[in-house]
Amino acid sequence: MANCFGPCIMDSSQPGAISISVVIPNYNHSSLVRDAVKAFANQTPAPAEIIVVDDKSTDDSLLELQRLSGEFPCLRVIACQTRGGAVAALNVGLRAAKGSHVCFGAADDALLPGTFAALLAAIVAHPQAAFASCEALLVEVETGSLAFRPPVRPA
Repeated sequence: MANCFGPCIMDSSQPGAISISVVIPNYNHSSLVRDAVKAFANQTPAPAEIIVVDDKSTDDSLLELQRLSGEFPCLRVIACQTRGGAVAALNVGLRAAKGSHVCFGAADDALLPGTFAALLAAIVAHPQAAFASCEALLVEVETGSLAFRPPVRPA
């Protein structure tokens, strides 16, 4: 399979093999989506696929995503015909995902190296767990101030 700064691995021939599908909703984040795709692509293990669901952006997001697909062969772009919002875009991506595990991201995310390895280690150590989550460090672009956003847990 193609490279995504590392192998894009989707080997369903191995029973129990882990493959990660990344799902990123995008709306008018053409200036940020490149960094997000690179951050997810550079994870270890590399994702099998990165699915960006464009929620009918009015900026040049689709043009930027088209350029990115040349650099990242594991990038799949789904262009919505009507605007549905982030949750609808995540659901579109989830239905399209082929990996054994799904990572929901955002077009303005900048994942730190090692995030996938840490989350997968937690999942392997706790096979009864339904999901793994982590904290997010929020950066205020204008001031540079930092704050932690706690993980979102299902009700």
